[in-house]
Amino acid sequence: MKLIAEVFCLTLSVCCCITVPVGSSGLSYNPNKVYRYSYEAEVTLNEADLTNEDKVHRMHADVGLKVGAVFELSSQWTNPSNQNDQIIQMQFEEAEIFNVSDRLKKDNTFYSTRKSKSLRSIVKPLIFRWTNGKISELYVNRAETVTSLNIKRGILGLLQLQTQTGQRKEEDPSGNCEVSYIVDGTEVQKMKNVASCVNKEEGFTSLNKALGVTSGSTSRAIYTLSSDLSHILFAVALESHSVRVNIKQDVSLFVLGRQKLGLMDYSDQKSA
Repeated sequence: MKLIAEVFCLTLSVCCCITVPVGSSGLSYNPNKVYRYSYEAEVTLNEADLTNEDKVHRMHADVGLKVGAVFELSSQWTNPSNQNDQIIQMQFEEAEIFNVSDRLKKDNTFYSTRKSKSLRSIVKPLIFRWTNGKISELYVNRAETVTSLNIKRGILGLLQLQTQTGQRKEEDPSGNCEVSYIVDGTEVQKMKNVASCVNKEEGFTSLNKALGVTSGSTSRAIYTLSSDLSHILFAVALESHSVRVNIKQDVSLFVLGRQKLGLMDYSDQKSA
């Protein structure tokens, strides 16, 4: 269970620092509106290269977890000189953690009291500064639990977005990575070259064969934006990681992470 939690955090948790080139742009939320989103995230672990027969037998016994949540985004301040520089508040209405397999609620270990306590701080607001499509500052409540903070950081990863085609460097838990954006009208594709990621702390790339392990990863997100490119209507992200022991190729692990974000509605922001 500890391994699952660690992989979940690695796959979904992002609090990046992006080097933004001149001429790039991000989103700009209407300061008079409150945007309400639904969010789903799922991480599954399995052996790599399973046969179709094995997949059928294991479809109800996957190892992993998923999260479902509803939250609001509202602008608390907008830079008069740059509408793409805002302080945003993220406020959750609800959140739950489930097992990825189709188990009855009474058999689902993620409904335990311990898991409920780990989400006790999910309703506490999170404040972040959103500058030209990057999360430049983050303000977290002291009472925030690790689980609820990781869920929020996963959402922040999806919110980091550029509205112009190009390549840039981004930092996340994978390291310092090359990221490409392709913009076509209101559709945006974001692709991270995981093989390019360099972990500064450890001093090696994500494909380090010196450890006797071969790994491969992919990361891609697709967005649909509003007609004025000011806010996200829908986003889906898929990230996969496979690891094999070089001297014994049948010893392997495949991790698949999915995220989905959708705008439910928006309303006028209540005056203080």
